[in-house]
Amino acid sequence: MSSLLSIIVPVYNEGRTIGATLDRLLTLPLPLDLELIVVNDGSTDDTRAVIDRRTRDPRVSITPLPIRCGQGHAVRIGLKLSNGTIATIREPGRDLEAAELAALVQPILDGRAGVVHGSRFLTPGGALPVLSRSGNRALAWLTNALYGSALTDVTPRARVMRGDIARDLELRSNRFEIEAEITARLLLAGHAIVEVPAGASAAGADGWTSRCVDGFDRLRVLIALRLAAAASPRQRSLIG
Repeated sequence: MSSLLSIIVPVYNEGRTIGATLDRLLTLPLPLDLELIVVNDGSTDDTRAVIDRRTRDPRVSITPLPIRCGQGHAVRIGLKLSNGTIATIREPGRDLEAAELAALVQPILDGRAGVVHGSRFLTPGGALPVLSRSGNRALAWLTNALYGSALTDVTPRARVMRGDIARDLELRSNRFEIEAEITARLLLAGHAIVEVPAGASAAGADGWTSRCVDGFDRLRVLIALRLAAAASPRQRSLIG
């Protein structure tokens, strides 16, 4: 049986970029079948019209949300709807080259990993802004201290997971902190995360803008989940 890659594409007001993003994803030369799950997070521009033109391809499905609920909410819905043996999340404007995505998928296809991160800090000369680089390194340090891991990138440029692992995470975040929550829940569940180099790239999405407050939300999630794991069952239900 051939493997199926589910690509979750959360979008909000991406009318200028989403068409090109979907076209590139649909033409990636990968050694497995593909499904694109587009979750339209209450866009108010022409995003819906642009993605509707791609639904003639049976590999594309669209889930429209009537109001904006946040990137994390859109990701959670997309993962629940996915059918793939492998799953990943792609934001418009943050596309990967085919060879880069293939390098992330291959360890899972070979049975050598269940989760693969594309780390921007394993790539020589990565072009991340100084503030972003410092913030991400601080998050990685805290994560490693809290969870006993040795990660270089907690909110990686790309993350590929076995589909069953992705759908079993019981995620709750609605905003950008979803990335930190995914990492924390993977580590708490005992999943080893393999890191491979991935090109550094600033987020290019028009609709979602990560702010400094999102960094604090990620910190909050990392700390709260670590504390919840050490708490009583009743406390876990309150914190998690």
